[in-house]
Amino acid sequence: EGHTHQRYVLKDSKGVYHLQDGGDNDGISHVDVTINYANNSYVVNEAEFVSTSTYSTSYSDDPIVNALMEKYAEDIALASKVLGKNDVFRDSYELRQIIADLYLEAGIEKWGSRYDVVLGGGFVSIRSPGYLAKGEITYSMVQTLFPFDNQLVLCTVKGSDLRSKFINTNNSNYFVHYRDGLEKSIDPNGIYYIVTDTYTSQYAPNNLREVEMYSESIFA
Repeated sequence: EGHTHQRYVLKDSKGVYHLQDGGDNDGISHVDVTINYANNSYVVNEAEFVSTSTYSTSYSDDPIVNALMEKYAEDIALASKVLGKNDVFRDSYELRQIIADLYLEAGIEKWGSRYDVVLGGGFVSIRSPGYLAKGEITYSMVQTLFPFDNQLVLCTVKGSDLRSKFINTNNSNYFVHYRDGLEKSIDPNGIYYIVTDTYTSQYAPNNLREVEMYSESIFA
């Protein structure tokens, strides 16, 4: 099991085992099962969480994994490539606001000549460690913070939803950057163009209609 980054090994009331191995490479889930094909029975001999420090020093390398590592060696090496220098410490709030700023900037650059793009942003999540320290920044540091491959999209939204779900939202995970004066000039029945990502656009309660995708390979 996954997604919630919890760590557990448990057996439910129906005898089904459930395992999750944390997050950020805390470790791996390991189950040892003996299967009897003659009578279609099985026995779970062991179900456990194995920490990274244990399996990296005590277990032998998997040849399949080694082959994949070799195949993608050049791509993996890009993780340590220095992208630039960060002059100041940036916390999770600032980093997510930067994403919203960039959404609007990218949207105006691509669609500004055809559509009146008024807002960028949406639900912006960040992962561990939740900040950028001062100093050189590598590709892996950025991807660790924003590992999601939700694509950027141009959407239309009704003015009433634009105000309630984006500008005046109570959701602390929504970060937006909008055109100066927009908040005071919204027509509740008007239709507006915004740039967000597919995680936000496909959340039905936002009432967004996707118009056009930015690119298949550009993410936050």
